[in-house]
Amino acid sequence: MSFVEWTNNLSIRVPEMDQQHQQLVAMLNEYHDAAKAGKGHEALNALMNRLVDYTKTHLNNEERFLESIDYAFINSHKTEHRRLTEQVLELKIQFDSGDLSTGPKLLDLLRDWLVNHIRKVDRMYGDYYLKQVAARSSVKTTA
Repeated sequence: MSFVEWTNNLSIRVPEMDQQHQQLVAMLNEYHDAAKAGKGHEALNALMNRLVDYTKTHLNNEERFLESIDYAFINSHKTEHRRLTEQVLELKIQFDSGDLSTGPKLLDLLRDWLVNHIRKVDRMYGDYYLKQVAARSSVKTTA
């Protein structure tokens, strides 16, 4: 069984963002599997670096998407992203200094945050976006 399993419950119905969320889930599972298999610090560090970098990339992409759709709650969304980024970077610093216990802490943080954030916060912008798409479609069909 996967550490995090992608289900339709996690879909926000915005294909680009769903794909990026799926990539984050896959990377969490890859790190978890490597840690469980007893991979060394070097291998785990490389996976963690990829995971941290991709998380930052995704958050930036998501914020650009929110700007492009004029999402009303973008500032609070960005605040949540900043808090997560600060927590992740703090754990990464601890891991880099040799504290291997931060690896599982980072995994738990990202799993819990990702699942809860997607189901609650991201779903709100997904619904907002889909309403915009539906409104544009109805304008085209009535025109």
